[in-house]
Amino acid sequence: MRGPQLAALVLLVACGASSNATHVEHPWTMPRVRAKRLEVLEEFGRRAHRALATASLSAILLDEDGLEAVLDSDGYARFEALRMGLGARVHLDERHGAFAETEFSGLCVLRSREEDAHAETGLDLPGWIFDRALVVGDRGGRRLGAWLEGTFLYTDHGIFALDLTRVEEPRSQHSDIELVQCDQAVGWD
Repeated sequence: MRGPQLAALVLLVACGASSNATHVEHPWTMPRVRAKRLEVLEEFGRRAHRALATASLSAILLDEDGLEAVLDSDGYARFEALRMGLGARVHLDERHGAFAETEFSGLCVLRSREEDAHAETGLDLPGWIFDRALVVGDRGGRRLGAWLEGTFLYTDHGIFALDLTRVEEPRSQHSDIELVQCDQAVGWD
């Protein structure tokens, strides 16, 4: 079995079959219009909330074709290798299912930045990336939160994770909901 085939098999076993049937072709820079930026963040936040509620990351992980489309050859090789260890780093279980009892209420992203093509991440075109996302659900005034950590990229089909390094166990009344200073956020007002 060749490298790309093995990586795809590991990813399928770790996260279930990918439902990311969109055909991502390009990284995009952050929308300059606030309303569009909030729309993009909310769409990703709802998808991330659903992923946590169902304990399946396939809706937020960029599929292999998407990785190849948005990354240069060095970036693709690096993320392909990182993803081989995804199943060992990231574990979702019934605790994350507690998000199913909540409604999506917010998303906060940290360490967001515009990155040039062929820079650190290995994007083939300039794009907007971030490293952390706090997903928040609400149930009757009780909020549940969990951090997703990795490399997230805004693309022509929304925000997707190039790789995940950690998914935090959900915490009721997560203190970061009150304390964090978001780079970008939706539902934080």
